[in-house]
Amino acid sequence: MGETALIRRDARRGTQLLRGIANAGLASALPAVQPHLRSKSESIRGAAVSALRLMNDPRVDPLIVEALLNDPKKTVRRAAAEAADLRGSSETLLTGLQNAVTSDPDVKVRRQVLETLIKWLPDHPELRAALAVVEKDDKRPSVRRTAGDAIAKFSAPTTAP
Repeated sequence: MGETALIRRDARRGTQLLRGIANAGLASALPAVQPHLRSKSESIRGAAVSALRLMNDPRVDPLIVEALLNDPKKTVRRAAAEAADLRGSSETLLTGLQNAVTSDPDVKVRRQVLETLIKWLPDHPELRAALAVVEKDDKRPSVRRTAGDAIAKFSAPTTAP
């Protein structure tokens, strides 16, 4: 039985198999993972998007952003946010995460995305605008405060030792 058939037949084993692919980070596994991003099973979709996190392939970032912005289940969007956090700050991820931090209905997804944007802020000062929107408009005071603290930290003048 092929891996794809196993994943379709047994969600638990399929999730474990996709997690193994994630840990290997083999870009050659991308064609085997892609169909599972559209699985009916939430756990399979989450494991599939997690499997993308370490793959060095230019097709991966758009797939992560697609799951982050469009999957109906917060666990899958959270897996996409976590996968993005482990990757470099490509233009595709920068744009997708800026959209997600202000639009995702789930606070845990927004918080994960916010932490990633804050991590990337030193190399991408243009992210300050997205953080300012979060500071002003997010529904959660703790998320607004985190965004504001990051803006203040990275806006403060540095002093020489």
